[in-house]
Amino acid sequence: MNSVAVTTGIKTLDARAIRADFPIFEQLIHGKPLAFLDSAASSQKPRQMMEAMTDFYSTSYANVHRGVYVLAERATAALESSREKVRALLNAPDVREIIFVRNATEAVNLVAYAWGMSNLGQGDVVVVSELEHHSNFVPWQYIAGRTGAELAMIPLTEEGELDLSALDGIAPSHLEPADVSRRAISGEDPIAVEAVEIFCALLGTVAGNLALTAGARGGVSSYVQGPAIPLRSGHALP
Repeated sequence: MNSVAVTTGIKTLDARAIRADFPIFEQLIHGKPLAFLDSAASSQKPRQMMEAMTDFYSTSYANVHRGVYVLAERATAALESSREKVRALLNAPDVREIIFVRNATEAVNLVAYAWGMSNLGQGDVVVVSELEHHSNFVPWQYIAGRTGAELAMIPLTEEGELDLSALDGIAPSHLEPADVSRRAISGEDPIAVEAVEIFCALLGTVAGNLALTAGARGGVSSYVQGPAIPLRSGHALP
């Protein structure tokens, strides 16, 4: 397997070496080297990933957490070791915080339905921004309608940026625990991460507050600290 282009320690980034990790860039399109600008929708796959998948399917494919034979043990060990690698990459405090799902949309819906339907109600507020992808807006709109919670929007400025000053009206800094039972904020990064951090600071003393950021296109080594649920997706990266 070829060596990777990014090393640990003092991190350096060699764009040519990274490009060489992706076989798809070895071709010419219209007589010119391929330039792919749609990574926000679907990321191209590096050679190391494809080789690892081929090796797994060729030598170790089996159900995980269900069998006691060699192949199942190999598959289970590979899954759990990958969970620890993701934890280290994201700088997450605990490996139990790494939950694999098919994509960020499924993760948002999982949180919205599993947590929202059981915990949100009258007097609660779900805060989203006007920048949201519909997959991170519609679930909260539906859950708010079903539970009686309020859905609040962070507006945009004339420059197209989030107007974070609006959080003062959505989450007054003098709220007491008795004033609100549970508030949630959801957003797509990178801008929404700042909104999540500000929101957590405003409501940090109120029991039960949670923040969710759908970080499919965020920096993969960033990790929101505090009462937050960060989501990452491998199909869409910067």
